[in-house]
Amino acid sequence: MNFPKYHQTNSQERLGVNAVAEAIAKIGQIWRETPMADVGIDGQIEYVSPEGFATGRMIAVQIKSGPSFFQESQGDWVFYPEEKHRFYWERFPLPVLIIIHNLETNLSYWQDARQVLRELPNLQMQRVLSYPNQMSYNRLVLKLSSKGLRS
Repeated sequence: MNFPKYHQTNSQERLGVNAVAEAIAKIGQIWRETPMADVGIDGQIEYVSPEGFATGRMIAVQIKSGPSFFQESQGDWVFYPEEKHRFYWERFPLPVLIIIHNLETNLSYWQDARQVLRELPNLQMQRVLSYPNQMSYNRLVLKLSSKGLRS
């Protein structure tokens, strides 16, 4: 009989989630990790106003990390979610950010997946993530504060 095996992907996943949680904490926002039954949402970010008030404005977040998520095509990082996740994110009651985190550079890239999926529903394989959206957490906070992410 063998012991359970701990795979490299387990470490990569944790490092990506931890990097996002740390970045959100550094800019004074609230990160809530999904503690159990993660089926496509790793956590939520709640916007905190400059005065320090929790506002109730939230977005859901799915984080992917590791080299397999960095397939470049024509200047974009391309991510093709499974059909079950596309269906789930498109119908989720909150905006859903997909964040891919590069462990080597400690940079993250993001896209509002729910918005993209709703705007282009007929594509079989959906390009969700664009390279120009290199994660600027301050820019993300600005979008949250101005209701820039569609609900």
